Amino acid sequence: MYAPLAAFMDASPSPEGEIVLKPLIFPSILTDIKGSVFDVAVDFNPASSTYREWIGVELSDQNHHQLWIPPGYAHGFLVLSETADFYYK
Repeated sequence: MYAPLAAFMDASPSPEGEIVLKPLIFPSILTDIKGSVFDVAVDFNPASSTYREWIGVELSDQNHHQLWIPPGYAHGFLVLSETADFYYK
C-alpha cells in the first residue's frame, strides 16, 4: 500500500522535559532523536471509514521508528523518558 504524497515543511525541533503531555496538533511526519515518547494519531476526517479511531506507537532513540500523520489526522504525545527531543514536519 502506498501513502498519498504530502508536501513537507521545514523540520521543527521539539525539545521536551519530564512529564509532558502535548495536545493534538496536525504535523505530517515524526521522528525521535533522543529519548522516548508515546505518540497517538487520531482520524478527524468525518468522511473516513476510520473516523475517531486512533493508533499509538512508541518513538525512541532505541527503536528509530517514524510515524507519518496523513492529512485529516492529528497527533499528541506523552514523554516517557526523562527528556525527549524529536522532529516533526
